[in-house]
Amino acid sequence: MKGKKPGYFKINQTVKLSYLLKQTSEAINRCRENELRRYRITPEQAGVLTCIYNIGENASPAELTRWLSRKPSSVSILLNRMEKQGLIAKKPDLKKKNIFRLSLTEKGIEAYGYVREYQAFMKIFKTLSPVKQQELWDLLKPLLDRARKTLGDDKYKYSFRIFDLKPRPYPERIKSTCPEK
Repeated sequence: MKGKKPGYFKINQTVKLSYLLKQTSEAINRCRENELRRYRITPEQAGVLTCIYNIGENASPAELTRWLSRKPSSVSILLNRMEKQGLIAKKPDLKKKNIFRLSLTEKGIEAYGYVREYQAFMKIFKTLSPVKQQELWDLLKPLLDRARKTLGDDKYKYSFRIFDLKPRPYPERIKSTCPEK
């Protein structure tokens, strides 16, 4: 049966599954948006705050591009907006003149305290047992791998290591407003 095209039913089921995946992702993201809205932070900004906080003084726009799987222009726009909001500071690298380093301001550190709660995610994903969560991971990872390969997206490889980094000590000055987990 070489070269036989998939039938309508199989195509329709695949398209429906694709839409289910997209709608699920968007609904979860909207829950996260609602959670962060009271702090005037977007999920994209939350990702940047998390990366800068965990990477530390070596954080650079190029590093964020890799961690967040976003285009450099998108990261640049996001960083400029966050700098204007007073969440981050940009400082020229002392060794390489064409690079600058990123750090969180006092306001950014406070915002990170709120960002790291992840209550929306926890509330949604507790629907699945740890075993089911691992099964979901095992199902989604190959789809992401194939999509990246199809796109030729080697340049913006995703990485989940940022979530495996050991958390840095939380600043004493804001522990009262953002308790340790």
